This record gives sequence, structure tokens and C-alpha cells, in this order.
Amino acid sequence: MAAELEVDHASLARQAEGLGEAHGRSQETVRAYLEEMASYGRPWGLNNEVGQAIDMCFSAVHEAFVACQRDNLDDYAAYPGAVREMAAVHRSSEDAATAQIRVSSEGDHEPTAS
Repeated sequence: MAAELEVDHASLARQAEGLGEAHGRSQETVRAYLEEMASYGRPWGLNNEVGQAIDMCFSAVHEAFVACQRDNLDDYAAYPGAVREMAAVHRSSEDAATAQIRVSSEGDHEPTAS
């Protein structure tokens, strides 16, 4: 017989909330980082070729970082709902399987005609 799988639906719901809180903290961390970086302005200056080259590199890396963070946080936003849905679907499946087993078991115990 296969090993029994036990799922704590309440724990899954709590974990979904924890994921939502972590997502909020991640958003705040990224926002704070972007604000801090913006506060520095362009300390390398743009009045010579070196400053312009640094600015081009910084701009490219910064844009890639922002796009990556936006994509990751957008995806991450769906995790809490997906975990809640997973818990609900598992609970529903478990309830349906339990009900089916009960119905089958009741049919197995019918008295035999003598």
C-alpha cells in the first residue's frame, strides 16, 4: 500500500498569508532601493566621455534590474492565491474521495439474503 499523504489545509492557508506578507516586504525593499539609487543622481557626471559611458552602462543595468524585479514581483503576487486554491482543491478532492469510500463501504456491508 502506498504511503499516506497528510495535508494540513489550515497550515497551507497560513503559508499563503506568509507568502503575501513576504511579497509585500519584497515590493517595499525594491521600492526603497530604487528611491535610494535615484537620490544619488548621476555622481559620475555627464560632461565627459567617461561619465557618459558609465551613465550608459548604469542605465542599461538599471533598466534590466527594474524589468526583472517587476516581472518577478508580478509573478510572486499570484503565489498566495495559488496556494490557497491548491489547499481548497486538495480539501475538496479529499472530501470527495472520503465520501466515495464511505458509499462504497456501505455497499459492501449490505446483509445477504438467506
